[in-house]
Amino acid sequence: MSFILFNLSARLDAIFDLLPDSYKGRLPTPLDGETILFLALTILGAIAGLYGSMRFLSWAPMLNLITAGCFLVLILSSHMVFISSSWAQALTLVATASWGVALALPYISDNVGRMFKSKPD
Repeated sequence: MSFILFNLSARLDAIFDLLPDSYKGRLPTPLDGETILFLALTILGAIAGLYGSMRFLSWAPMLNLITAGCFLVLILSSHMVFISSSWAQALTLVATASWGVALALPYISDNVGRMFKSKPD
């Protein structure tokens, strides 16, 4: 759900023409090679964590936390700041909150946490 909401929030301003013309050119700057490699590895880690979470594998919660930290480092280090409408920001907030709940659930709820405990194959 959060991936869909993030994608929608990134496209919301263009779809509904929510920004004034003077702000439309303020897009993120292009990324260099190392940042693109780091982003690709982080996305692969997020996909592996998502797969592990769907299968309730014991390593999935920790991998999800690591990839969330990597995304945070990427955003803070590459100055990925751009102007968006308040509707897009609200949608991004909901997507971030839903991802945070999914990351925290195995650590907060004992019932969900037990599903991730090692079990014989």
